[in-house]
Amino acid sequence: MNTLQRQDYNPRRPALAAFDAAGHTVEAGTDLLVCPYLTHRDPELWPDPERFDPRRFTAPDGRPTHPGAYFPFGIGPRACLGLQFALRESTVLLEHLLPAHTPAFHSAPTKAVYGITVRPDGPTPATLTPALMAG
Repeated sequence: MNTLQRQDYNPRRPALAAFDAAGHTVEAGTDLLVCPYLTHRDPELWPDPERFDPRRFTAPDGRPTHPGAYFPFGIGPRACLGLQFALRESTVLLEHLLPAHTPAFHSAPTKAVYGITVRPDGPTPATLTPALMAG
């Protein structure tokens, strides 16, 4: 893979001009990396950020209004082209699938693995049981 191809997947971006960040001067040309894991858990943007609450995305006042508060597909000109399709597809799928089923997780990952993305340290197998049979 040549250098030009690798740049498209590189999450670092150079600062175009010097600026102040929390009392530290960032010089022009300094490589910057935005961490979605930390941003998505920032209590200034998200009330009770560690709580799993899918309704925060559907409630009118549940999701922060800042455009950089949630960016699972990146942000700006290099954001994933499939963003809108993936969000709509997953919402429709979950809207129809989850109310009619009860998930049962067979094991849980023990920790998170940090890289460009954050993922579980192993598989998270689950079985969906039709709700009528589950209870």
